Formats: sequence, structure tokens, C-alpha cells
Amino acid sequence: MKKSLLIVCLVTFGVLSLKVLVRADFFDDVGEFFGAAVETIKGKGEKVQAPIRSAIAPPRPELRYNDATFLVSHNSYSSTKHGYKIYYQQRFSIWDQMMQFGVRGLMLDTYPGVSGDLVSLCHSNTGKCGGEMSFLKDPVSGVIDTIGETKTDYLSFKDALIMVKKFLDQNPKEVITIFLENYAKNENINKVIRSVSGLTNMILTPKDWDPDLYYDDWPTIAWMLAKNKRLVIFNDTKSMKDSDGLKTQKPDDLFYFMWRYVIESNYGEVTADKICVERGSSKDFTKVNKYRKLLLINAFPTISSEGVALISKFLSKNIQTSETTNSKPNLQKIVELCKSKPFTNKQMPNFIALDFIGIGLSVFYVQEINKQAKSASTVESTRAWYKRLEDK
Repeated sequence: MKKSLLIVCLVTFGVLSLKVLVRADFFDDVGEFFGAAVETIKGKGEKVQAPIRSAIAPPRPELRYNDATFLVSHNSYSSTKHGYKIYYQQRFSIWDQMMQFGVRGLMLDTYPGVSGDLVSLCHSNTGKCGGEMSFLKDPVSGVIDTIGETKTDYLSFKDALIMVKKFLDQNPKEVITIFLENYAKNENINKVIRSVSGLTNMILTPKDWDPDLYYDDWPTIAWMLAKNKRLVIFNDTKSMKDSDGLKTQKPDDLFYFMWRYVIESNYGEVTADKICVERGSSKDFTKVNKYRKLLLINAFPTISSEGVALISKFLSKNIQTSETTNSKPNLQKIVELCKSKPFTNKQMPNFIALDFIGIGLSVFYVQEINKQAKSASTVESTRAWYKRLEDK
């Protein structure tokens, strides 16, 4: 009973806290990143610093996909701009995350569609979108803006893909990666992808590049640009979690089975020592392929919604917010510690996932990593890398 009363109080206070969230000065304290050129974006009571677009540089073409680092937004769709009002992880649309803040990776939760959509994006603890009762999983309401259109229900998977397709068309030197936490049918994921005109030909699929044939290396960025294979989709769908994670991967699938190729850190933690632990779902597949060369670091706290964070401050709880989490010193600490852990194979992260991508100018830290990244792996260096793992 006391717990229920506390939850009700938190919800009430959270709604009231939304007024605080839109203060013009709330987003001012974003930290300094390398003296980078920034501009101030204003609108609807918000003010936030963002990189000047010309200052956002893609990874060097000679780097392999698995040598480069990309900025990822956690729960990219779960944004106030896409209708979320209580529990959300972003305050900018997927489009603005890519265009304004240098996001090159999207984390999407895909569920059976609602309101005529084949696949929808949402938070859910019921296996479907809508009707969630938990205050941490509020039903979406209000206008959802995509590109030149509005809708009044959950953002669909197709909506997100349309934005990605337009971004890739306008930015021919960029590569986008999508991570699906998938609860929908694989066949429907494929159908939605194929329904977006011109997108299928831009996707790197297992047919185009099988890492198993290249010492688990991925193509160079230059190869991906030349072939116009600039979208990579990883699917963690539960139906593929069999003995080797590949038996249900069909030849015509437009995605890679995530755990076969990606090592992922723990999520929902604040301190580096708790982040730098391999996620259980990822660890389960170490025996399938211990040579995985793609590393995803999740650098976002459990209670990530700003409203809930403000409540925590009010209650004098020491819960880290994105102003600290997304800062360069904190990200450097996480990256260096994770690099020292055995599960990362001593490699730099390929993907760094954050909440509230508009805070911290984190893209410039990612670009610093890419500037220091080594050129594409040679066969000799790859064999040495394999030997190091075998000697563990």
C-alpha cells in the first residue's frame, strides 16, 4: 500500500515537473567539447546547444565498419517530440537526432502494430503497444511529428525508416545502424522494410557481406559508400535464440542476428564498473562466437526520464542525470574501463548509446575516437587478434 501511494505521488510530481523541464535555461549546461563550433537551437520553450552540421564528420573511409565508432540514441523513438510525456529518453525527433546531433545509431523497440501499422514502436510490459498501466510506460498521446506529416498514435517502424531513408539520401557519406529489440514477427520486420521505397537496396545484408568469411571483419566504410550499402540492421528477436542463433536466420532476411555479431555491455547503470559488464543476452552467445568484433557500450542510467530524475533530486537520491552521464570525462572513464575488461577483447567501442542526446555534445567525443582509430585491419593483424583470444 505504501509502495502504491509512493508511486502515485511520484507520478503526480512527475507531471508537475514537466513544467520545470521546459525552462529555457534547463539545457544550457552542456559542457565544453574541444572548443567545437556549436549553435543554439530554440523552440517551444527549449534552448540547447547543438553542433553546427558542417562540424559533424563521418568516420574516415579507410576504416572498417568494425574499426569505427558511432553515436547511438537509446530508445530513439521515446521522445517528447514523438508523443511521450512521462517516461521518455529523448527530447528530439529521430530526424533531429540524426541531422542536428550526429546520431548514427538508433535503438528501436518493435512490437505488433496498432492503428493499422504492421509494426509499431513503443515501451510495453504487455507484449503490445497501448494499455500499459505502469507509470514508467505511459501511453503515447498528442501529435507525433515525422517528416512533413503528423499522426496521433504511436510512431511506426515505417515512420522511423522513412526518416532514415531521407537522411541517407541527403547525406551520401554517412552510415546508419539500427538495433531492434524485437517483439514483432521477423516476416513483418522484413515486410515493413521492403515497403519503404528505395530502402532495401541501401541495406547491408548477410548476402552482401558475411563476416564469417572475413575473419569476422566487416567492410570498410569506403566499400559501403561505393556500394551504397549504408544501413545495417541488427535484430535481437527472441525467436532466433536457439542453439547457435543462426538456424532461424533466413537467406532473404534484411538484418543480421544481433548476438551473433555484437558484444553488448550492461544497461541501465550509472557507474562505470557496473556498465562495463557484459549483458546477459550477449554473454549467452559468447560460446557461439567469441570472435565478435562489434562492441556496443550502453552509457545510460536506469531512471533516465528527466522528470523522474528531478523527483530523485527532490528526494535527495543520488541518481545521475544526463548532464553528468553524457559528459566527456564520464564517457572517457567508461570507455577506458570497459576496454580493460576481458569481454570487450580490449577494443574500443563501435557504438556508444546515450539518453538525451541533446545534452553533452557527445558526437565530438565520438569523432575524437575515430580520429585516433587505426586503419582497416590487415590479415596479419587479424590473425594476431585471433591468437590473443585463443591464448586467453
